[in-house]
Amino acid sequence: MKRRTASILLVGLLFSSWAVGQTPSPSIKRLISAKNEENRRGSRAKEDVEHLSRTADRVERAFEDSDADELEACLSEKRIYVSLKAGGEEAGYYGRSQVRHMVDKLFRERKTDSFSYDKADIEVSGGESAAFRAEWTYLAREADAVVTEQLRFKLDRADGPEGDDWRVSEIRAQIQSR
Repeated sequence: MKRRTASILLVGLLFSSWAVGQTPSPSIKRLISAKNEENRRGSRAKEDVEHLSRTADRVERAFEDSDADELEACLSEKRIYVSLKAGGEEAGYYGRSQVRHMVDKLFRERKTDSFSYDKADIEVSGGESAAFRAEWTYLAREADAVVTEQLRFKLDRADGPEGDDWRVSEIRAQIQSR
């Protein structure tokens, strides 16, 4: 049964009980309570996607504008796993300021052509972590080759000034040359 049909049926049962002067049966109350809980979970998931999209949009702006400060604002306060082949740094866990420094160097040595991700492809896992993939195309200043990296960003839930916030805890890349 579709959700909308189930909701209409529950409301109909509730009103029919009230119309004949009866209080709703315990089973109807449980069904209504379960439906309300389902709606709250759906609302929470929608909020998560909105918060995640805001963080992903900031990451996108940081890469498009070559702005390491903007990216740093999206990073986790905890250690961040970075594996960027373009960076030449060893893959591993780094502090927030170290990642900012690495990315700043990357941005100075590359001219971003494009950075894009699909909002529909943001994956939420267990309500506490999420991931999205992006495509970063750039021209390396020391070479005449255009390079495309497929980046994967992992985000973790963090308490922020505007309620729930999502922070980047991992950045991984695969290089594809054109």
